[in-house]
Amino acid sequence: MVFDILTTFPESLSGPLDTSILGRARERGLVSVRVTNIRDFATGRHRTTDDAPFGGGAGMVMKPEPLVAAIEHVESLPPGPGGLTIILSPQGERLSQGMAERLAEEPRLVLVCGHYEGIDERVYDLTADLELSIGDWEAELHRGKASVFLGLYEEALSALERAYSINPREPLITFELAYVYRLLGRKKHAHHYGLLTRRLLKQKP
Repeated sequence: MVFDILTTFPESLSGPLDTSILGRARERGLVSVRVTNIRDFATGRHRTTDDAPFGGGAGMVMKPEPLVAAIEHVESLPPGPGGLTIILSPQGERLSQGMAERLAEEPRLVLVCGHYEGIDERVYDLTADLELSIGDWEAELHRGKASVFLGLYEEALSALERAYSINPREPLITFELAYVYRLLGRKKHAHHYGLLTRRLLKQKP
């Protein structure tokens, strides 16, 4: 399966994409992830990607010209026609397990990461197959939807920490805390919960 991620901040994805399970999957050729900088398709001296909303309104939105050009470019790359172009937005349809399973059947997913106050509405009309939200907390990740993988790890960590506060002597919870902290690169925390997991397992009858 091929993922094409379009963003104005490609450097923010280097960690989540190159490490742990996803990194190993890429190395083994199980999944292909390409990151495209939308600014590369902007014109002008400063390669500006934002503008005032078409038809007026507050704030700035992503311009349609560079974004549509970037989408058309990645859609022309292998594996060729097919797949879906998805705009990641808090206003979109909520991601569910069932939807994730359906999306996994596609040969390619183009993930468009918004910024500023959003994306010019003309982009939705011209290129988007689906508008998708990864959760209510998404809006707080101002680096935006480009950090979707990292955001998912952070959400898992939050849930595990709540579970740990209720049952701090459950080895499975401490093991999963160690695992998610390791994914996030927090070695000190991962080591602490790894030691705690082993200690709890030794105490099990």
